[in-house]
Amino acid sequence: MNAEYEYFFSVITVCYNAESSIEKTIKSVLSQNNDDYEYLIIDGKSNDQTVAIAQKYHEKFCGRMRIVSETDQGIYDAMNKAIQMSKGHYLVFINADDELCEGVLNKIEAEIAGKNEAWPEIIYGDCLLIYENDDRISGKIRNAVHPINRKTLMKGMGLMHQSMFTSRKVFAHVGMFNIKYTIGADWDFLIRAVTSHVSLYYMPIPFSKFATDGVSSKVHNLQRHKIRKQNKLYRYIDTGLIRDIFHMKTMIQLIIGRNNYQKLRFFINKKGY
Repeated sequence: MNAEYEYFFSVITVCYNAESSIEKTIKSVLSQNNDDYEYLIIDGKSNDQTVAIAQKYHEKFCGRMRIVSETDQGIYDAMNKAIQMSKGHYLVFINADDELCEGVLNKIEAEIAGKNEAWPEIIYGDCLLIYENDDRISGKIRNAVHPINRKTLMKGMGLMHQSMFTSRKVFAHVGMFNIKYTIGADWDFLIRAVTSHVSLYYMPIPFSKFATDGVSSKVHNLQRHKIRKQNKLYRYIDTGLIRDIFHMKTMIQLIIGRNNYQKLRFFINKKGY
């Protein structure tokens, strides 16, 4: 390990009033058969039992867990705070209601640590999308796009940020998350990283589980347009905005409502998990 870093990984959970979901996230981190990581929980001054639940697990992490609870300017501001606090080489954001897949830290470390060439600056993998309906669970694997380039980024991120491990030096090189974007700042960051020729490495295995009823699953076409415009992904016309507006999934969600759309996705994918 480079002397610049104390750990191979910094696992980061950003949360606010997440008492109903934070425990499963913490347990997924604690169950990793790997001690070469720190665990940071950045709480937005919750007024429920989120912090109390997290503190119950403090001793189990043997000094590798840090909990901060203070007001912030939103999820990406909290993520930026965590970057500045982190002491690991690779950072991953597993927020409340999401989970690390079993043994994934060992798999990544074994894959990367033995490489003779320079370690990649971003390591990414697939994600298991979780759909819930009346306490029942279904899901499917979402395969990440490979390779990722400016052309693929025109359509979207191409991966889930819960399945992206980023070297801390990348944030120093291309900047942190832009907090003016309430949704999509992770996509904006990846565009800047790819534009700056950051090295990416894809592992075709699930890194994380993503609960699809979170904030990032909402429709946000206008903000996606602003991100494409800011990063000059198109010259004259944002064809991506047209595609977003008339995307079948978007249209269905707008017509039948978000709750009914969630139920529909559950039944479509109930055989896949």
